[in-house]
Amino acid sequence: MTESGYLMLAKALTDDLAWDVQRDLVNTYFRAKEIVNTELSPELQMIHKMVEWMAKMELSNKELNKQSELMKEQIAQTKETVDKTAKTTENIKEAVTPVIDDWRPAINSKFNRIQKNAERGFDSLRTEMYSQLEKRAGCDLGTRLRNKRKRMTDNGRTKSEINNLNKMDIIEEDKKLREIFSKIVTEYEIKYCT
Repeated sequence: MTESGYLMLAKALTDDLAWDVQRDLVNTYFRAKEIVNTELSPELQMIHKMVEWMAKMELSNKELNKQSELMKEQIAQTKETVDKTAKTTENIKEAVTPVIDDWRPAINSKFNRIQKNAERGFDSLRTEMYSQLEKRAGCDLGTRLRNKRKRMTDNGRTKSEINNLNKMDIIEEDKKLREIFSKIVTEYEIKYCT
């Protein structure tokens, strides 16, 4: 208990005994340090000062250790942020790299990566992307697919070839659609994979 803390507690006590106890405590307990310092031999005073200095140094070292630990935490958090930023940058670079050769396998690879990170069903995600393509390109993939199948039938293609035809085949054979769809895939990849 400090002197000021005790005085605040004792302030409420007003009888003579309380005043006597308060006076004795102030003069003996709280002022004892001053008395000890003046009544000790010079050697003991020097030892007393050395002990006080050592105590201050220990407290100072503890404070430095706390600050060091805080700095280590801040460095770790900063490193984690830098690592996340680097990973995000790499993901964005990968997403915006244009697909020139082997368009279809590259787009399917990107799509699989998106699906894994988006945790959405294959059909719903693919349908959403096709819908985006139709809006941007002003086309109807379903109509194009039906027309292509009809032309294949008229050209005598096998039923399995006709049935295996899908919207990706329609997109792949049209340079404009391929470019728009690549951009959509890139946008989704940035959204879900970075």
